[in-house]
Amino acid sequence: MAEGGAVLVVSGDEKRRRRAARALSELTVRQAADLGAALEQVSIAGSLVAVIDAELPGDGVSDLIGALGDPDRAVLWVDQPQADLFRSGALVQVPYAADDSILREAVRRLLELAELKSRLAETGGGGERLERFSEVVRDVRHAINSPLTAIMAEAELMLMDADELNEEQVSGLRTIEEMARRIRDLVAELKTIGEA
Repeated sequence: MAEGGAVLVVSGDEKRRRRAARALSELTVRQAADLGAALEQVSIAGSLVAVIDAELPGDGVSDLIGALGDPDRAVLWVDQPQADLFRSGALVQVPYAADDSILREAVRRLLELAELKSRLAETGGGGERLERFSEVVRDVRHAINSPLTAIMAEAELMLMDADELNEEQVSGLRTIEEMARRIRDLVAELKTIGEA
């Protein structure tokens, strides 16, 4: 675990709070039974990672993630992963039924990420390098997407006349189409890297 990491466990369920505190015993663990107490802890403690019980009432999850100031500082503890909570910024979701080591690992990784972000901010020039990296990723995506679109369109047009082609030619065109789709998917993944 990251040294000096502080974790806030937020749950109205005392058993869940105790379970999380045991799982994260290597860290400084604070506990809050409701949103008000959690918001107070966030304002006092400043930088920490929060394990948030998804059963907080109303907009409690969204409000707490907003108070943290960075969705990468929240682990959402859920009955089942919930796509609608991704909109709140809850990218890391750990099911209640998961082994405690999964919760511990999720918190450990978020603490490491917070530490890396902090070091990057301290270096001063890191932001410029990150912006330049993002620009390069966008340029690469554009440079690949333009010819890739033409390749995919040409393959599709040729396949429209598949009845005039032999089996080997049709197979080759389908392979080109499939490989182009794979490249398109990889380039789409670059988008998330470039926006990070």
